[in-house]
Amino acid sequence: MSPPPDRSGKRFSKLRLLLLSVTAALSVLAVACGGDEAEVPGVTDSEIVLGQHTPLSGSYAAVYEPIASAQRAYFDYVNSQGGVCGRSIDLRVEDDMYDPARTLDVTKKLVEQDKVLAIVGGLGTASHSAVYEYLNRNRVPDLFVSSGARKWGSDPERFPYTIGFIIDYTSEGAIIGKYISAHFPGQKVGVLYQNDDFGKDGLAGLKATLDPQKSELAVTQSYEPSDTDIRSQAINLRDAGAEVVVAYSLPGFSAQLISGANRMGWKPQIILSYVNTDPVMFEYVPPEVMEGVLATGYLTPPDRTGDPAIARHRQVMADHDGPQPSNYSLYGQALAETVVKVLSDTCGDLTREGLIRAAESLRGFHPSVLLEGIDVNLSPSDHYAVQALQMHRAVGGRWEPFGDIVSLD
Repeated sequence: MSPPPDRSGKRFSKLRLLLLSVTAALSVLAVACGGDEAEVPGVTDSEIVLGQHTPLSGSYAAVYEPIASAQRAYFDYVNSQGGVCGRSIDLRVEDDMYDPARTLDVTKKLVEQDKVLAIVGGLGTASHSAVYEYLNRNRVPDLFVSSGARKWGSDPERFPYTIGFIIDYTSEGAIIGKYISAHFPGQKVGVLYQNDDFGKDGLAGLKATLDPQKSELAVTQSYEPSDTDIRSQAINLRDAGAEVVVAYSLPGFSAQLISGANRMGWKPQIILSYVNTDPVMFEYVPPEVMEGVLATGYLTPPDRTGDPAIARHRQVMADHDGPQPSNYSLYGQALAETVVKVLSDTCGDLTREGLIRAAESLRGFHPSVLLEGIDVNLSPSDHYAVQALQMHRAVGGRWEPFGDIVSLD
């Protein structure tokens, strides 16, 4: 007769598995609570450290610095209300002077020395192109890139840690192409575009949806970001007979186009990319010359002082040393609100992986300063946060949104 089976080994094995399970659970809890800083870079018991690269000096600083300042002001406001996940947000902003080589240096400093939890709102297509592969290789969340280049969200399988924020330029171009075919049939179309991802993506989107049976793309003209004058491009657009001109250009170049057309007595319908939908355009170009210019946009106009969200934005900026209200300050707050939302959804799993999971789970989130009807929607296969626009018209020295919210989503 066989001896009775020895169950002590099985009892020991079960006990070992139980102990391992408890240890693993405690480890996860410790990480989620910030108890193990080595496991979770940028997270302590008292703060969450985030990083950002942006131009704080050089020729682009005057335009883009208010974005970083507005984010800091909004995070200061959140910290004054108790922070998020019981911690204050520490945003460390490094000056890259809009120079890709410098962007890589300062981003490596933020990741390898400052040990940030994530990079948020890295600004500029050329600048961020120098670092997004590095961030993905190192599994650092690269959240809400401040550029509409299509590549930030077009391949989430290859670049799972990178998520764009603003609508990509290709989709914007596609929306403009559809708008022209519907509202300006039979008119010749010209395009002025910046010779980089910004302009090329926009042109590609417009070509994809411009109906050749209704609208002829008669002429395209490019310029380099380093150029100072686009008079020859404006003359070429006029001489080609363009009746509608789409400008994928930064505000200074757009102002040159509008003012130049006015001086030549040439009156095409000009349509601008959303990077121009700011009150500053009426400082660059007299309101009477701007009258009737069209543009796309997704932010509530900053001069709508009667709007509760704009009134609150102005108060937050004033109370927390923020910049003067503008589209740039509104953009900075919209991005900061989205970061706070993602962090608050990650409190139970405050890790880099948890941050990405929370970001990919955002559905129907509405940053308060976006136009009503425009929300943030993300998923593991969709890394574009904002995917809708509304047309704007220059009227009486201000931008007026009109028509329906349009999305290709």
